[in-house]
Amino acid sequence: MTALVAGATGAVGTALTSRLATRRRWTVLGLSRRPPKSPIPDVSHVTGDLADPCSCAAALSKHPPVTHIFYCARVTHSDEPVESVSENLLLLEGVIEAADRRSGELRHVHIVQGGKYYGVHLGPFPTPAREDQDRCAEQNFYHAQEDFLRGQFDVRLV
Repeated sequence: MTALVAGATGAVGTALTSRLATRRRWTVLGLSRRPPKSPIPDVSHVTGDLADPCSCAAALSKHPPVTHIFYCARVTHSDEPVESVSENLLLLEGVIEAADRRSGELRHVHIVQGGKYYGVHLGPFPTPAREDQDRCAEQNFYHAQEDFLRGQFDVRLV
């Protein structure tokens, strides 16, 4: 199995990439715009623009076909609570297109989501937070990404 960790140089992406690299059955690719400051043993870094599927596909062509995507990327953002829905969705679409174009062997996509999925950035929210509760009213890039996956694939929430 080949894992592609998109957003591999961020805090979550670095931790996930490091963890996957300790598993013998995984080939691990870390994807980001810039190489990591400290390379992670047993991880091949792929430099590509997530918003450009052709750039990502070209970079991935030198590696084994991707079977699993762990998506940890976000558009560069300020400390504003609301992040761009369209720009964040474009990045996810680009990564999936690039990986699928490369081989057609993609089997699993996992979006790593944070508290903003539940509206933590908007004020009080029901706790414990659950994925099956009503979505927060504010536009949210996590919701747009989830809706995209549901529309493209047979999606099962876990």
